[in-house]
Amino acid sequence: MQLKQLLFVILLGLIAYVQAKSSDQLQIGILKKIPDTECPRKSKNGDKVSMHYIGTLADGTKFDASYDRGTPLEFTLGVGQVIKGWDQGLLEYVLLLKSKLIT
Repeated sequence: MQLKQLLFVILLGLIAYVQAKSSDQLQIGILKKIPDTECPRKSKNGDKVSMHYIGTLADGTKFDASYDRGTPLEFTLGVGQVIKGWDQGLLEYVLLLKSKLIT
């Protein structure tokens, strides 16, 4: 293989790698801020979490909601019971915080 072709293949591989990594980024928007003085303990891996959620697609279409079932979702944080974005986005969370996680 010629040097130019080899460099081109390596460049394509690097571009694909960077794009894959950048699409793994999690965006977190805080909708209701709770002062640290009102919640001295933040969530950590291994904590049992109970929360209501609304799942929507990029176009705003709702595909699931715990509110519709009348029961919050319960899971252990950081052990892979939920999507990666929730395990990451809910770390160091404070009680009653409202936020929007975009994965």
